[in-house]
Amino acid sequence: MKLSFKTQFADTSLLDKLSIHLPADYFQRSATFGHIFPELMNYDLVPLQKLDTPTLILYGDYEPAATLSGPLYEQNLTNSELVIVSTSGHFPFIENPTEFFGHIRRFLSEKNQK
Repeated sequence: MKLSFKTQFADTSLLDKLSIHLPADYFQRSATFGHIFPELMNYDLVPLQKLDTPTLILYGDYEPAATLSGPLYEQNLTNSELVIVSTSGHFPFIENPTEFFGHIRRFLSEKNQK
């Protein structure tokens, strides 16, 4: 499994820091996800506009979804902020933990002050 995630790292030398737990029904879940994936790609995000919950959206800059779905979530979640974590892929908490957790701390601190 780790090898399948290797391409999702900006710095592949950090792959060993990834800890993966596979539930007993992992392959069944994967098969189900494969069947519903086409529908998820066409999911209507407009209902999200009704939510007014502060939301922090984090992506690594090497994550393709950062430019594909990130802006869509930010646009449709009224009270959201999209942050792109530098020099990281799908696992910015491993590749750039200082920046990743710094954004979380800042976001929570700002929301607690309101």
